[in-house]
Order: sequence, then structure tokens, then C-alpha cells
Amino acid sequence: MFDVTYRHKKYAKGFKVSEELYEDDMYNVMKKKPAALARAARRTAEYYASSVLNNAFTSTVLGGDGEELCSTSHDRADGGTAQSNASASGITLTEPNLETADLAMRSQLDDRGMKIMAKADTLLVPAALEKEARIICDSTMRSGTADNDVNTYRGRFQVKAWDYLTSSTAWYLLDSGQHEMHWFWRIRPEFKQDTAFDSGMALFKVRARFSYGFSDWRGVWGSKGDSASYGG
Repeated sequence: MFDVTYRHKKYAKGFKVSEELYEDDMYNVMKKKPAALARAARRTAEYYASSVLNNAFTSTVLGGDGEELCSTSHDRADGGTAQSNASASGITLTEPNLETADLAMRSQLDDRGMKIMAKADTLLVPAALEKEARIICDSTMRSGTADNDVNTYRGRFQVKAWDYLTSSTAWYLLDSGQHEMHWFWRIRPEFKQDTAFDSGMALFKVRARFSYGFSDWRGVWGSKGDSASYGG
């Protein structure tokens, strides 16, 4: 019930060295520089892509409905009860809390109040929570208990740890078939090399254009994981 516009960013970096320096580079210092350009382009893409989730609870980064990606008050177009896709109490990542999040995801509705049949298949966490996430999701038996209970989450969620997530406590459930977080390459990274005729300088550059963001909040559920109240 709203439009979202994606505007492409431009990324361009480069360097130049003299022909003599490049020719006489005995230790391949200069010849490693183009590879450094490639790494910089990759890190830039990771930085901006992860910012969608790093700002998921930030009131200055809003979606088409005027709310954060993860909010406790997403309005419905039909005037029905507002929906939440975030923990109002910042629940930490535990096996019982994963069940709470899973059930919340499955109760998401469209703008007519109909269930969209969202079903989380990905648990996305920062590096600090990867161990706990894998214990919960990959253990043969239920984790953290002395009972011989089957682990109902084993094989249910794909655990993904993303080093570019800045919070060490926030965690997210995603329905990979329904979430509307997007990354668009307008121009994938292009690497070019040339030589300036007049000066003899060796020239290297990388250029890319891309856009990113989210078109809808559905298919995503998040918790700040800090045990603090949240009313975004």
C-alpha cells in the first residue's frame, strides 16, 4: 500500500604509480594494490548491505509505512490492529525465545488481516552469537536441559553469522521466500587499468553502482537482544 524508491549509490576508487615504480617493484608491493581495490569494493558492499539490519531499530531509517524495519507498531491499511515484528522486551537468543520469535513470525498478516503463511527458515546473528545459535539449532537433543527431548529446531533453521552486524546481541529470523530486503547491482564492480600517455603513470580504478533497502517489513522478525524495552 505504498511505494518505495531505490536510488543507486556510486562507488569509485583508484590509484596511480609511476611506470618505473611499477616496473622495479621487486617485492610486489605495487602489484598487490589492485587486489586491495577489489577487497575495498567487497567491504563497501558488505557495509551498506548490512546497514539495512544494523539500522533495523533506528527511528531515522524508516520504511514506506513510516516505521523502522523492526517495529512494534506497523499500521495496517485496513485500519486493523497494528502489527509487530520486533521484541518489545529485547529478548535474548535462547531456545524458548526462539520459539517465541518463530510463533510471532507465523502470525504475520497482510494489509487485509489475512495470514501470509510466513515461516522462518534463517536465523541471522552476529559473530558473537554464532556459537549459541548453532548449539540451539544443530544439537541432536534439546539444548540446555537434562531431558532426553528431541531438538525440534535441528535442520529447521539455516544459521548465518554476519561479521558486519554491529550489535553483538541483536538477532533476526527471516523467511527467505517472503522478506523484502533487497540489494540491486546497477553496475557490478568494474576494474580498469591504463597508462597515461603524457606522464607514463600506471592507472588503476574500480567503479560500481548499487542500491539497497527494504520494501516491506514482513518476512523479518528481530530482537535487539539486550533485555531492554523497545517501542519502535
